[in-house]
Parts: sequence; structure tokens; C-alpha cells
Amino acid sequence: MIEFTPETHTYRNTDTNENYISATTIISKYKKPFDAEKWSAVVAKREGVSPEFVRETWSDLTTKSHIRGNSYHKMMENYINNKEVEEGYESLIQSFIKKTGHIIKSGTKIFSEKLLSNDEFKI
Repeated sequence: MIEFTPETHTYRNTDTNENYISATTIISKYKKPFDAEKWSAVVAKREGVSPEFVRETWSDLTTKSHIRGNSYHKMMENYINNKEVEEGYESLIQSFIKKTGHIIKSGTKIFSEKLLSNDEFKI
């Protein structure tokens, strides 16, 4: 069985005690890193601001996006697992129900999270 530890975002096979690597980590090894210095200079020149301002703006937007994404994920997980609708998210839940109603009616279980693993590659 694979155990996920959210605090460290790590995976471990509880039968063998081996650590597994996340798919995100594997993908990041092959993805070209974003050159923030280079692109902030390009955007700064185009917008007439400093590269530092551009990077700070990007950082703020990233933080806000993470907060919003985590909030949305938590809300959807709460609905899928407990059928609870949090205040302010009613229209999103209605949209979800509209798009997944045929699946729900078929009796197929919808999971908010489903851990998949491959023992051969320890992923």
C-alpha cells in the first residue's frame, strides 16, 4: 500500500518501506525551467516598469492562484466526500453536477482523489 504524507508531500510503500517519487517530480526533471530573470526583463521593457516589479507581481499572482486553487480543491473534495456545499460555491457545485450528472446517475463512484502507483518504477 502507498502512503502519502501531505506535510512533506512524499509517498512511501508501507509494505517495503521504499520511498516513491511523485509524477510531478518526474515531469519537472524533463521540463525546461522558466527563466524569470530573462522574461521579467522582456516584460518590464515592454510595460515600462522594473524587472523586480514584474517578478513581484508574478509572485503575488502565483500566491493568489495557489490559495484559490487549494480553496477550490478543498471545496470540491468536501462536496464529493460529504455532499456539503460551502457558502459562495453553490454555482460551481451546480456546474459540476450538470457536467457529471450522467456519471453520478450511472452509479459510478466519483473520487476527489485517487492514488495511483507503479511498483516497478516506484512512482
